[in-house]
Amino acid sequence: MKIYLKNYIVRDVMKRISLFDKYHIATNNYYDFFSEEGVFQVTNNAIYKMNAVDATILNVKRPDGHELIVDKSVITLTNCHHIPAYHIVSPIYSFVYQIKRGGPKLVIDGTYNSHHKTLDDKSLDDKYLGFTPSDFYFDVHSETDDINGLISLVY
Repeated sequence: MKIYLKNYIVRDVMKRISLFDKYHIATNNYYDFFSEEGVFQVTNNAIYKMNAVDATILNVKRPDGHELIVDKSVITLTNCHHIPAYHIVSPIYSFVYQIKRGGPKLVIDGTYNSHHKTLDDKSLDDKYLGFTPSDFYFDVHSETDDINGLISLVY
């Protein structure tokens, strides 16, 4: 399940990223392909068709004033062997942060602009140079997961 902060400007997360970099647990790279036949993802040399099962979106106002969007939709991946000939491709880099093992995660997805090298060419010191976030959310197992620590990092 994904939880988003309502009315938060995604690029503002970069202003505070150095504060939670110590909680960095993973960096993923994959490619999304958009076509008339659907959305496909290539990761670790495997091709998947993405199948979305929509669920109700909830708006939640917390006592601290932050508004959340809770998305219970699920995306399943089906193994496939080809990508449609006509498509648009988007390379995605995903940074994952977690305060406590097994707890909720903060995921920041984005791209590198064409004026900078890719993440593969960067040292750990400048992994965010040229990175532009396009999405970020809290990845939780249930609505009762405590995301307070992660929220305090981005505000």
